[in-house]
Amino acid sequence: MRTNNRFLHIINNKKPVLVNFHADWCQPCKQIQPIIKEIKETLKHNIRILQVNVDDNMYIAKTHQISKVPTLILFIEGKIKWRGEGIYGVAELTNILKEYIPDI
Repeated sequence: MRTNNRFLHIINNKKPVLVNFHADWCQPCKQIQPIIKEIKETLKHNIRILQVNVDDNMYIAKTHQISKVPTLILFIEGKIKWRGEGIYGVAELTNILKEYIPDI
């Protein structure tokens, strides 16, 4: 429960949060990690990146209906603004985020 409360506190913040739902055993999840890292480094002033391992956080994964990994969800003030599954390139993901976060 504490983890869920912390998660809710983070996603309800004013700063947009991109959550990467992943699993250690997932090969595509490993492939997207460098992309997520680059997004984090490039946009660190405009967005927070949160990594959620679905095996360690089953309640959070179930609550957000995560059936495939990787799944990315963009939260702005606690509301889901965008959701995607699979691998995205840096430029593609940046363009998606720009649609929802005007200051990027």
